[in-house]
Amino acid sequence: MAKTPRRRSQIAGFVAPGVDVLSALNPQISTYNGGSDEFPVGNDRLSKMPFGVDPDYLMEKKRISSKKILILGNIGEGKTSMIKDICMQLMKISSGGRRQRISIDDVNRRNGRPEYELFAKEMRCAPIRLGHPINPFDSQFGFTRSEHLETINSMFSFGNNNLVAVGNQDFVNRVAMSKMYREMGDIASTQTFRTILQYMNEDDVRLYMHENNEKIPAELGIEKMPEKLKDLIARGKTNVIYEEILKDAGHNYQRIDRILEGEFGKVFGGTQSIARKLQQRVVVKDYSGLNITSVALMQQFMWRLRNSAQLRGDRRFMFQVSVHDENYKMMRVEGYPEALTDAMKQGRGNDELIILASHRIRDYWSVGGPESLQRQMATNIFSDIDLLIVGKQNKKDLNDLETLVEITQLERNVIMAQTRGQFAVKIGTEPWFFIETDSTFTEIKERITRSNGALENALNRSIVVEDEFVQLSDEELETEEALV
Repeated sequence: MAKTPRRRSQIAGFVAPGVDVLSALNPQISTYNGGSDEFPVGNDRLSKMPFGVDPDYLMEKKRISSKKILILGNIGEGKTSMIKDICMQLMKISSGGRRQRISIDDVNRRNGRPEYELFAKEMRCAPIRLGHPINPFDSQFGFTRSEHLETINSMFSFGNNNLVAVGNQDFVNRVAMSKMYREMGDIASTQTFRTILQYMNEDDVRLYMHENNEKIPAELGIEKMPEKLKDLIARGKTNVIYEEILKDAGHNYQRIDRILEGEFGKVFGGTQSIARKLQQRVVVKDYSGLNITSVALMQQFMWRLRNSAQLRGDRRFMFQVSVHDENYKMMRVEGYPEALTDAMKQGRGNDELIILASHRIRDYWSVGGPESLQRQMATNIFSDIDLLIVGKQNKKDLNDLETLVEITQLERNVIMAQTRGQFAVKIGTEPWFFIETDSTFTEIKERITRSNGALENALNRSIVVEDEFVQLSDEELETEEALV
């Protein structure tokens, strides 16, 4: 016997437009908790009060404990537009006494061009196309010798099928690095390093060992070398087997050559500097043209530069806001989950706002196997997030989201009924409230945030940029060289 169809109410059944559902729920969910209203990105749908994202304000009021935002939304629901609008508003205020600088990892293409490219240009900033070869040994990065060695060892590992250096291989890299900066610092590059490996001889090894002997007194904390060590060194005969070292130099040469000539797209094969473009107010790093192995290699370098800048207090390469749109794709990149996890932890100390965005929570569950470290790291990042902004989601997506945060049936109905530009917001442990963004759009904001196609004719005004930020000329913005 067939079951009699059960009648479903408008509220429980989600059979009405979003506005109607919200109105029906009005007595239960008039819970707007407010944010900053100085630079609004939307208005509360019930109270009509303005809502703006100001993490410093929310931290000051102890409503959140970390400056991490997760934005979810189906394709076409305004998720990326929300990110662009938040970034525009944050650029008007300061954090930690400094005006905001923004870093964006761009991994998508829309209509044949990187998603944030035109946004960067409207801020008078040129995106960095990381498909063009760069020079990781550029002196402007301010790396120490040991940090340069980390870069080489990273390249070696990638070229060696993810196997770390063994035997004399690490020693060989140190010898070559020493020679490059002792004799060829003005032309330091991956090509120069490869050539040194190719033509390394015993004299190079001997000179490196002699340099290390000269360092012994300083390393021992004394002014002069002890006589016993002098006598030992004076023997002249060493246990070092030069033939084995030079054999490994040939092995290392082949691995670095693979980075330059193999499947990695020569991402580190250039001599041009990107240091200046990394000092812009908005830095869009375009990974969209790279294959997955090249992305992994470049990402490790960028994280290394970020960490080095923080340790040195080098504000040229430090940012107050970092955006990772659809970064679940990057979670499959070796080293990225660990680096992002570390960044999430360090964010409390360096006052950085991290914005993560994706279509749904399940995107992060697609990373690695069920028990893999990548999967664990991809999902563990949610424990640090205190501010959720959620566009339209279907029933299955909301079931997944409920594993992280409580959602009542009434709130589920509203979220499922949302249209483009409408979002549910949850601050800390406070109740959900609901915003719409259309009413806060000025003509400029409309053009900037709605789509890349609309951006082409946006902003006929200049952007005021502080002196410490690099501002490119019109000629630089119009030439291909500005994108390298």
